[in-house]
Amino acid sequence: MKHATSIQVFFSLLLALLPQLGTDALAQAALKLGDRVEVDIIMAGAPERALWRLGIISKIEKGEYFIRLDNGEERSLPIRPDKHWVRASQVPVPASAPAPTIAPKPTVTTPTPPAAPPPKPAPVPTGDTKAESDPALKPPGLGAPPNGVYNCQKIGQTYMGLGPLEIRGKTYRGIGKDGGFHPFTVDAAGQITWSAGIAGLPKGWTIRSSYFAGKDAQGRPLIKIYYRSASGFNDLIDCVRE
Repeated sequence: MKHATSIQVFFSLLLALLPQLGTDALAQAALKLGDRVEVDIIMAGAPERALWRLGIISKIEKGEYFIRLDNGEERSLPIRPDKHWVRASQVPVPASAPAPTIAPKPTVTTPTPPAAPPPKPAPVPTGDTKAESDPALKPPGLGAPPNGVYNCQKIGQTYMGLGPLEIRGKTYRGIGKDGGFHPFTVDAAGQITWSAGIAGLPKGWTIRSSYFAGKDAQGRPLIKIYYRSASGFNDLIDCVRE
């Protein structure tokens, strides 16, 4: 009799817990190549602190989702059914969004001798030797960011909180403690020049470009800071006003 009662208690607890498991884990497990999704790009510890962006799954490989965001950026997030970082979305792809690059399925073909490549045409001088597709070279020209304290973080395969950047008029201070406010300027193209650099960045990081990018998906003012790490890797810091 006691054994039967224990089994009844077990199934009662199981039925009570099923709604709490949620649909996020099941929905995430069902995601596939080409799906429209929402991505928490800061991989927050709680859903209410998430920073959502829309995109499309372009590749699934080695336990990670590779996602092309609507603004053209590439993100990769680990497949974690116990987390809420990636979820299916019904929001259609905007007409201006870049088409996602989806890896084609491999095919088996008989190799043929390679043909001689045609001669390359002489390059046309443009006055700029940097890649035109580099987002760091294309600020939106939105002017100076509004006053406030911006929470800065490195977003990518590994999340790193960097600290606050405070904007007051045409001056700033942060991210680390550097003794006070310093002036900054914004040119006609929208590029921000920090007169004293950005304090508190990891050793060897150099700023390539900074600009005010308008508002993020949640309507918060956003500053983008492109940098190069000590190992030569180009990446992005997002600073969001809280």
